[in-house]
Amino acid sequence: MNSSTRLRKSVEYAIISKHNINQKKCKLIFGIYYKEPPRREIPATIATALGAEYVNKDAELRDRLRGDYLFAELRQIQTARSLTRISPAAVVQYAFEGLAGTGFSRHLDFLSQTRQYAKQFRQFLIDADRADPESPHAVGIPEGTSQKPVNFDAVPKFEDQHRLSVDFNAAIVDLLLLILFLLVLFIGTFLSFLRTEIW
Repeated sequence: MNSSTRLRKSVEYAIISKHNINQKKCKLIFGIYYKEPPRREIPATIATALGAEYVNKDAELRDRLRGDYLFAELRQIQTARSLTRISPAAVVQYAFEGLAGTGFSRHLDFLSQTRQYAKQFRQFLIDADRADPESPHAVGIPEGTSQKPVNFDAVPKFEDQHRLSVDFNAAIVDLLLLILFLLVLFIGTFLSFLRTEIW
């Protein structure tokens, strides 16, 4: 087994076993197998290309793990909110949160927008690197990425797009549930009034 294969296997093992991988470790590992760490050359050296692959796989794994954790957390919050809808006070709170645009559905919408922006920003970095003919095109580590300055106006900006329709749709369920609570309470009060005898 040659050193490149051994290096690739150690990278895969480190990623699979969820070790804390960062650029210092990356340079250290490549320094062990190669007499020098990744360096800036065109085309990219094997150490630079494998270092970029290593860092990118680590970032991909971390994103997936964070996403799974966030999904589980959001599912628990949604279950708790569904259970607390038994209480009219919780229904009122959720309805006002929805109408004000500050509730859970607004938070989910914001998370979705930030995920989309992160993908857009990563693609911008890759495109900016591809446009530089002096770059080794091994995005992920400084030695493999373009060193040209980027025009600030070209960088995609994050814009929080607040949509009233999303807020209203989230609040309508709680408002209907609140009306149902009031209707049941009114019917119960009216029936109890009819049963009582007034002297």
